[in-house]
Amino acid sequence: MVIDFAQAQVRPYAGEVVRYRFEIPEHSLEKVLVEHAVDWSNSLFLSCRFRAWRDGPFNEYLYNFLKSLSVERITRAESEARRRLGVTDEPSEEITLGDFTLERYCPHRKADLSVFGKIEGAEVVCTLHGWRFRTSDGRCVTADDRQLQIRRTT
Repeated sequence: MVIDFAQAQVRPYAGEVVRYRFEIPEHSLEKVLVEHAVDWSNSLFLSCRFRAWRDGPFNEYLYNFLKSLSVERITRAESEARRRLGVTDEPSEEITLGDFTLERYCPHRKADLSVFGKIEGAEVVCTLHGWRFRTSDGRCVTADDRQLQIRRTT
């Protein structure tokens, strides 16, 4: 099967020249499709049960696509790509979540917390990767080197 992004086509492979190729066992591919996996990096590629080949340089956008297979995740990936390219129409840098005002983007991978953020007890959780920040001071409990700007909304 060929997924041709430039032509917006999915078609049978006919031996044509391709820049990227993944050889995935049928049962592994069926499993992620049946499960509606939204992140093939974790649900398929980390299993190391595939072969990959490329002609040319690493394409970060292709791999970001393969871990962004839901509307929320692809929207985040597109926003991140626009920011990197300097093309942005980003909304406010702060959001309100429950009783708190906080920075809009997670310090880990810049996920939009208005989409991926939720309050669990005394923590803000970024549901994209599961990173947690204390509501009391913004300190990250997942990693030592990250801080979330947060304050109680008055």
